[in-house]
Amino acid sequence: MSDARVKALVMVGAVGLVLVALGACAPRTTRVPTTTGAFAPAPREPDGSAYRPQVMRLLELVNIERAHGAACGAQLMPPVPPLTLEPRLVRAAQLHSDDQAAHFAMGHGGSDGSSPGVRATRAGYVWSLVAENVAWNQPTPEVVMQAWMDSPGHCENIMRDGVVELGAGETDLFWTLVFAAPL
Repeated sequence: MSDARVKALVMVGAVGLVLVALGACAPRTTRVPTTTGAFAPAPREPDGSAYRPQVMRLLELVNIERAHGAACGAQLMPPVPPLTLEPRLVRAAQLHSDDQAAHFAMGHGGSDGSSPGVRATRAGYVWSLVAENVAWNQPTPEVVMQAWMDSPGHCENIMRDGVVELGAGETDLFWTLVFAAPL
């Protein structure tokens, strides 16, 4: 092999290494599957900021359960389509978690007597169906999700066909999921 050919191969190899190194430095975009199987950019808050990691993890865990189907007590629930995050529902869920933490009281009724539907409406969401899961003192999204899946009523909310959007919130281990379908 000639010296010129060796130099050319070395040069091509060096350029390839530089391109690989630059590719490793490129910013990574988190993507989530859509219902069509394509990928879309990760959902963001209305102001463009990223959702809290707990919110994203709960969405992921809910959709894993929905994809597999579940036994909710004696009720067998078939697989159902994935949910998408809805900013107004995230706000309603987070505000309810904040309220529960502020009053150190877990429940579906807010400290002002509000219901999940009233809170979704206050957040600007026009709904035809709304359901809510709450929990307290679960340390991680995985642990709270398992607790909900072990509770037939909460499991049924997670597996409910007809809901298409989700909001999630957590404050001081007060967790809230809001499931809904728009009007």
